[in-house]
Amino acid sequence: MNTSYTIYQNFLDIVEKRNNATALYYEGKCISFNSLKNKVNRLAYYFEEQGLKKDDVVLIVGPNTPEIIAAFLACSQKGLISYLLTPLAKENVIIEEAKNKNAKIIVILSALMNNYTNLLKERFNFLIVSPTDSLNCIKKIGFDILNKETLKVYKQNKRLPSYKKIKKIDDRYEMYDNKSGKIYLSSGGTSGKPKTIVLSDFSILSLIDVAPEVLGENIKKEVQSKFMLACLPMFHGFGLVMGILTLMLHGGADSILPKFRSQKVVDLIEKNKCNIIIGVPAMFEALLKNKNFYGEKLKNIDICFIGGDFIPPSLLQRFNKRLEENGSKAKVFEGYGLTETVTVMSVNTFENNCLGSVGKPINNVKVKILDDDHNVLNCFEKGEIAISGPTLMNGYLEGESNFIEIDKERYVLSGDIGYLDDEGFLFFVSRKKRIIKKKGYNIFPLEIEKYISSLDEVENCSYLSKNGNAEEETYLFLEIKSQEQENIKNKVIELIRKNGQEYEVPDHVIFIDKFPKTPVGKVDYPKLLEKIN
Repeated sequence: MNTSYTIYQNFLDIVEKRNNATALYYEGKCISFNSLKNKVNRLAYYFEEQGLKKDDVVLIVGPNTPEIIAAFLACSQKGLISYLLTPLAKENVIIEEAKNKNAKIIVILSALMNNYTNLLKERFNFLIVSPTDSLNCIKKIGFDILNKETLKVYKQNKRLPSYKKIKKIDDRYEMYDNKSGKIYLSSGGTSGKPKTIVLSDFSILSLIDVAPEVLGENIKKEVQSKFMLACLPMFHGFGLVMGILTLMLHGGADSILPKFRSQKVVDLIEKNKCNIIIGVPAMFEALLKNKNFYGEKLKNIDICFIGGDFIPPSLLQRFNKRLEENGSKAKVFEGYGLTETVTVMSVNTFENNCLGSVGKPINNVKVKILDDDHNVLNCFEKGEIAISGPTLMNGYLEGESNFIEIDKERYVLSGDIGYLDDEGFLFFVSRKKRIIKKKGYNIFPLEIEKYISSLDEVENCSYLSKNGNAEEETYLFLEIKSQEQENIKNKVIELIRKNGQEYEVPDHVIFIDKFPKTPVGKVDYPKLLEKIN
């Protein structure tokens, strides 16, 4: 790994070393590093043929497929800016973003085109990729039959350029400053308006360079024989950098899934094509509920990492217990990060772990805890988490800034509240935006949610107010496993009184059938609050 190179140059280096070894495992097919390079170079040829120049923007809208991954790498090859956007974005949002970012080409999945009839009428250049571009004829025919209605608009627009029509390759690559902003990602937008985060090759590679350290010595030594589960979407930093790029650029392989399906993951584990699992809580809960997530096959799992949302302590305990009962030496470890620092910046490991914490900062990252005036706090004092290191974003495209300087070093303010203990472990307390002011006191919803989620009857819970203001009423949302609402309500309130303060007892308890989630599996708080009305 050379952090002074571009992402594509590092990809080239690993292709030379691993050539015919598996880079991607997709729908039962092994795709070698050489084959993936060929896909990248085909797309690079197309971008060049369309007249794209260095720093032009390519908007990539699609789930994890070999060609979507190749499109990202082709942008790096040609010095283009890749803007990864969720395929679940509304059509008007995609149109607006393409215009605002002056996208020269939109790379889009054929199976999504039914949702984008108005987009296709706009004067954009399109490149259509199919989920079957890497599959054999039988699977292609089967996909077309099963998705006849989904592919209707695609069939009507066959004149549009598509990946399968590209017959030439271009292996020339552009040199550029790897600290310039070449990757655009949208912030989660779960608690506010999304912003466009600008990342550099350098920031991404600085994380990838140290990432094997968290795997443990035994796994690190054998990393080139390991498979990473890559089902978190690429438009999210966790999915792009940890799910797709990290193992690949160290010579390992990614088992890619366009969409998470617990049985698909179980099948991959059984085939020994899923040794490292990264995911959000909803994924791990789904695996625990899968009737086939048992047996000898779980020994094929080496390590798991969880992050991205509120993580009930009971989930970690139940998942680790399942692994242990089935002979696996793996454990699931909690981590913490934000797209402004590429993704993960602290994590528990086999060597360093502390229950309830989000681990120690990774090797090249510094963390300080600050008060409201940005003074550095002592151990165990709660304040805003500030992060420094080579993984920091370049900034927001919109021009806003949340950087500050401490001891002549640049730190990014996370917008999260936490504290460090005397051993250097970081503890996450709450999103700053989620802190509720009531009767002059601060309420930290996450702390309440943690002990409520320990109840067997509770599937999901969220403690909210509309705006966090003192005059606002508080609401506890519950998704439960039984119909005994009144008994559970009384049990929950009793638990809050036992573990907290009287002012933390919610004004309203609302039972809902299913929690709304964002495309990456986090709780969608704005949609949850809509249910108040």
